[in-house]
Amino acid sequence: MRFGLQRSLIFWSGLLAVVFLCWAWKDSRERRTYVQVAGFLLASDQGGLVLERNPYLFRDFEAGREPALVLRRTMKGPFLLHGKGELVNDGLVDPEWDYRELCENTMSYQPQGNWLLFIPYWLLLMVAGLAWWVLLLWRLRRRIDWGQEK
Repeated sequence: MRFGLQRSLIFWSGLLAVVFLCWAWKDSRERRTYVQVAGFLLASDQGGLVLERNPYLFRDFEAGREPALVLRRTMKGPFLLHGKGELVNDGLVDPEWDYRELCENTMSYQPQGNWLLFIPYWLLLMVAGLAWWVLLLWRLRRRIDWGQEK
């Protein structure tokens, strides 16, 4: 019985998506890649995707790459932070912080309408892998009718 995966658009698309997510995860540990426009920032940084709303800083279109901050590496889950509007901030970054602690410190003095969403690549990879697996099983089920190939 042959499954014909080498001819499957689902197989090659899923493989391409998984390889891209693995590369983006590794790249985000070393470099910060971002695009910002109209009050929103989308960045690949510290092992995940960051979507931030800050209309005061991001007014024009800008894109770029820069070295990532050297922070303590952790595998924490996704988080959503809102600006607290506190006026006190010393601006110091503790090298023992992980990315979430850095974002919590930064968002503490942001206006209340600002927010930051972080989705780690391990979660994106898990979701993409699960969806890919389900689609491959669905394709296999379509090709096999009670043990006999169609």
